[in-house]
Amino acid sequence: AGQVERFAGERIGAPFGRPHQILCIGLNYSDHAAETGMEAPPEPILFNKYNNTLAAHNATIKLPPREVSTKFDYETELLIVIGKTARKVTEEKAHDYIFGYLMCWDLSQRDPWGKGVQNTRNIRKGFDTFTGLGPWIVTRDEIKDPQDLHIRVEQNGKEAMVAHTADMICNLRDHIRFLSDCLTLQP
Repeated sequence: AGQVERFAGERIGAPFGRPHQILCIGLNYSDHAAETGMEAPPEPILFNKYNNTLAAHNATIKLPPREVSTKFDYETELLIVIGKTARKVTEEKAHDYIFGYLMCWDLSQRDPWGKGVQNTRNIRKGFDTFTGLGPWIVTRDEIKDPQDLHIRVEQNGKEAMVAHTADMICNLRDHIRFLSDCLTLQP
């Protein structure tokens, strides 16, 4: 946070423009699974975000009109930035495919939505500016152990969320293994 203040008055853009893929893992912290009353999933729960959701550090979030939604929440997440094309990567080799890490503010719409059994996770997280990024990417060589990171969010000067990557149900290397088994990951 201290380094961001050096840029006071400057607009910091998103650290990248239009990525080919934005793949997300849902329900990946044991504490979050417990607070929702759900069992830890046996394998990662995958969902997508889209380029329209990306917002630069400290950008204004554009909420949808009140007739569309009035209830929102957020989580802070650690993003992995893929550095080279990855397909069928083993967990042991996964680190070689990471360019770096990035913090993300993941917003979700939480009003009751529609009828039927349709999975609406993507649309609930897909509104414009619902993925705040940055302010910058930290390259993999700067992080000794990505499974030993504290994630903390303040809102209006008060602590709003605390997490630790050691509490992930699946570790980051397993995410890359799982995702690259499903599809080709693009840098």
